[in-house]
Amino acid sequence: MIHLAVDVAKAELDTFDGERSLTVQNTEDGIRKRLKALPPQSVVALEPTSTYGDLLARLAYEEGHTVYIVQPSWIKAHRRSCGIRAKTDRVDAKQIHDYILKNKGDLHPWRPLCELLQELKGLVRQRQSLADDIARARQRYRALQMNPQHIDMLLDGMKKAKKELDKSLKTALAKIPTVKVLLGVPGIGIRIAATVIVFLEHIAFVSSDSFIAFSGLDPVPNDSGTVKGQRRISKRGDVFVRRALYMAAMAACSRAPWKERYQSLKARGLKPKQALIALAKKIATIVFHLHRKQIAFDPEMVKYKGPQDNAGKRQVTLQEG
Repeated sequence: MIHLAVDVAKAELDTFDGERSLTVQNTEDGIRKRLKALPPQSVVALEPTSTYGDLLARLAYEEGHTVYIVQPSWIKAHRRSCGIRAKTDRVDAKQIHDYILKNKGDLHPWRPLCELLQELKGLVRQRQSLADDIARARQRYRALQMNPQHIDMLLDGMKKAKKELDKSLKTALAKIPTVKVLLGVPGIGIRIAATVIVFLEHIAFVSSDSFIAFSGLDPVPNDSGTVKGQRRISKRGDVFVRRALYMAAMAACSRAPWKERYQSLKARGLKPKQALIALAKKIATIVFHLHRKQIAFDPEMVKYKGPQDNAGKRQVTLQEG
């Protein structure tokens, strides 16, 4: 079986098939020509580089190849473990190829989102990027001691665009009936629900732990011999889902029924940020089960039961990595 590894850029794709490196244009014609040279049911692996790799992934999938999306942090760690100091597009393509050969058994093949979920995912990314730009611009202008009225004038167009994206998100979300149970959870609104539902609908997670690991909120042990180090979250999952769950925890920690659980976690010695991470993990667990069983939210799900509560017990030493 041929394994084609691809380092993705906006204009070009650096490919490596185990024998030779080849650079092709990141266009439909260039990609189809490269894929045509592959035997049927080959493996195509690439990193998620903004949206620049979407065309390659889709065309390779449509051609019947198995597609894997590997995180840049994994390839970076793999390159370091091999003692390779250089970093170029061709080197990265070879490292992706080597990584896939050794680890594809532990990876899940990629498949495209349906049209509705793809639209929703795009809207979520656009809205989040725009909100970040507004916050950065406001902070920069304030640092320059600009007149607040002038700041509002400069940001007015961006804020209007954000409101329009919110309307589009709400319209798209209304087409997914299973999201209603998520919106019944205190702390979860339109934007957070839209972020989470894309993957709950698309990926058949085997358990809530799988969903938590996908979000990167799973705790990572740091033990050696008899020394029990502090756990940190892996941050290996989808950054948008992780951010959404954390924002849900921030919104929920001051309202019932989450407030009592949040205070109980802090009473056990967790710092505020640690308690929020533990709360985000609990929200992820509840959201997963509500979506799978399509049942309404029950405040009893939130109650903290003390040391026997696994979700709380495993989070006592949790730190953000």
